[in-house]
Amino acid sequence: YVYLDGVALILEEQQPVERFNKELKTITKTSDTLYEVQFWYAAAPYTLEQLPSFPNLPVFGEKQGWSQDASLNFEALWLLLKKHFAFSQEWGLDWDALYTIERAKALATRTPEALFEVFADLVQRLRDGHAGLHGLGQHIYHHNPREAAWFDSWFKVRKNQALTQPTGKELKKEGYSYVVETILKGKVKTGANDELVWGWLPDNIGYLGFRSCSDLTHDDAVTVEELKALEDTLKKVFADFKDSAGLIIDARFNTGGYDVVSLHLAGRFTKEPRLAFRKHEVVYNEHQPAHDVFVQPVAEYYAKPVVFLTSFYTCSAAEIATMCFRVLPTVAVIGQTTEGSLSDSMHFTLPNGWKGRLSNEIYIAADGKLYEGLGLPPQIETPDPSHGHFWQRLDETLVVAQQHLLKRVKSCVN
Repeated sequence: YVYLDGVALILEEQQPVERFNKELKTITKTSDTLYEVQFWYAAAPYTLEQLPSFPNLPVFGEKQGWSQDASLNFEALWLLLKKHFAFSQEWGLDWDALYTIERAKALATRTPEALFEVFADLVQRLRDGHAGLHGLGQHIYHHNPREAAWFDSWFKVRKNQALTQPTGKELKKEGYSYVVETILKGKVKTGANDELVWGWLPDNIGYLGFRSCSDLTHDDAVTVEELKALEDTLKKVFADFKDSAGLIIDARFNTGGYDVVSLHLAGRFTKEPRLAFRKHEVVYNEHQPAHDVFVQPVAEYYAKPVVFLTSFYTCSAAEIATMCFRVLPTVAVIGQTTEGSLSDSMHFTLPNGWKGRLSNEIYIAADGKLYEGLGLPPQIETPDPSHGHFWQRLDETLVVAQQHLLKRVKSCVN
């Protein structure tokens, strides 16, 4: 169940215990009521508290029935935003000051559609790439102006001229074709459900297309299975590249997934643990204890020079990968500033059954800076794709990467 403190309990259909156990990595009892739980999908552990009894609150769900009471649903949403949104202070959001006027708006509505609009406006205030609200067949989320420009630039030169509106799925599909046909000239190998694509560039440079941090195997896979698929593929990748002069890892079309996938890949490029970032939850604007997350050595170390390519479309767990690769001395990050949606998503359900999510954690990079909403800048910046020059700008970034890598290779030889 989802426990909304002082408002309601939301019962939902849960995953089978067998699946939960597969996702569970370790569990340690730290006190009479507290447990430290590490899941395969999480980069840091959770602290869970065992309650003495089921909370005495109203219960809602598919079987119990949902509540359409505007006041109850507003209280639930307002409490979630006030308690759990991680960046209220940074964005200047005073939820107590907003309470009276926003509650009046909610209570003045006469239809579910009108209430959804009020709630959507509240969620939009977060300006959070991981925030959203889904209900009544609608799905609202934050629109970043750079995202709109990126999509518009691509859509004007899209390969599928029958497409009437831009979609992330279609952009990723064309990005895959670009890698296979243009960058690697059809001479490719793929693995991990085609989310890793690799081949050779001129001058004995290896190329690895890092297309996703999830979906590395079948749809209902648990994370430990995804990590196994990743490692099985990486063994083949690095066996092929063992005599390469250097490597380009391309994350320009990677929209995220699991942080642990990013950490595992980065672990191939270090011989010692390196602090990548620290993360902590925020509750009622209070920073909770932070967890330091390290890139740990994984398997055989790849010692040659590496370039990690980013774009604005690089987001979420792919930005976690960017933070990881930034701390590795053999790696240069080249491309454009990433999207700036780093925090994990906290998912919730309201008493009326509408679902949403928000960012409830702060990630601090190893340099001590906060990049949420700003994006991670590359070490060497190349121009954003522009109107009429989308694919050309992608080509230009790759050329810059190759030239930089060749200089690094020559420097290492000398």
